[in-house]
Amino acid sequence: MKKILFLHSELATYFLACVEELSRRAEVHIIHWPINPEAPFQFSFSDQIQFYAKEDFDEGTLVSKVADINPDMIVCSGWRDPLYMKIIKRRTTGIQILSLDNPWSGNWKQVVWSLLSRFRLKPFFNYVWVAGERQKTYASKLGFEKEQILPFLYSADLSSFQAIFHEKKSIEKEEKSILYIGRYSEEKNTDFLFDAFQKFRAKHPEWTLVCMGTGPLFNKRQDFEGIKHLGFVQPEEMKYHLLRASAFVLPSLFEPWALVAHEMAACGMVLLLSDAVGAKERFLKEKENGFSFDPHSKSSLLGAFNQLADLDDEQLREFSEKSFSLSNEISPQKWASSLVDLL
Repeated sequence: MKKILFLHSELATYFLACVEELSRRAEVHIIHWPINPEAPFQFSFSDQIQFYAKEDFDEGTLVSKVADINPDMIVCSGWRDPLYMKIIKRRTTGIQILSLDNPWSGNWKQVVWSLLSRFRLKPFFNYVWVAGERQKTYASKLGFEKEQILPFLYSADLSSFQAIFHEKKSIEKEEKSILYIGRYSEEKNTDFLFDAFQKFRAKHPEWTLVCMGTGPLFNKRQDFEGIKHLGFVQPEEMKYHLLRASAFVLPSLFEPWALVAHEMAACGMVLLLSDAVGAKERFLKEKENGFSFDPHSKSSLLGAFNQLADLDDEQLREFSEKSFSLSNEISPQKWASSLVDLL
């Protein structure tokens, strides 16, 4: 079997589901950063995949480990890890792929990198792997040709989340519950969300907002009636809330992609996504499975909440079915094929 090595950042459950699929078609090795203390997931590691914690190596031993593996392909998570880039630049054989989830915004840093890329990035990578159209634009600015840009950088663990969609059908009636899953931080716009929901709930007291996550603003949160703050929740403990909720909201001011939107679509949620969410381009069809809103306008988010509240049971079912259907546009199988088809 061909060998694929990931020079990876933080591990995540969706990534492990994808590499599990990949391991059926290739020998997989993963060098990874430490687990994020804000998201202390309890991972189950496959015996078919070799994992190496980056902190267990110095520069010399990590370079030697890569040489010992001698991969046919290396996938590097961006270019911000200097040691990963040293490894990329010193290798002269095999396929090398840059993963890119930053969208093109035209800021000065991106303009500088678009100029530097011809010397510091593009010569060392055969392909760039992107999440969506906004990232594809950035890849083009970095000098990569159309045929060098690969799709499907991120995929949800569809089997797990779509199983929840099917199980939801056996529940007599969903609760009038909206989920938020993410960090409590300025870029996630959580205070904006809580204020807007409080105004919405004043006229719709039957609705609740269930929030899962932590972050720098978690201890500064305000406890409004109808908002439940659960803190960090392990994936297996989320199931209770995923089965009962009708909708998912993500009010981010900056969100390059948001894999969680794919996961919630797979569950059959009505999606309420801000215009800044990259995954909106693929998983949200306006007034078919959800509603978008301006993350700077509380009246815009209130409008999305009100449109959700106006849906009757049959419309909720139709929106749910549409979300589920859209979730199939990306899968771990398509993710794995993006790589294997190049070998």
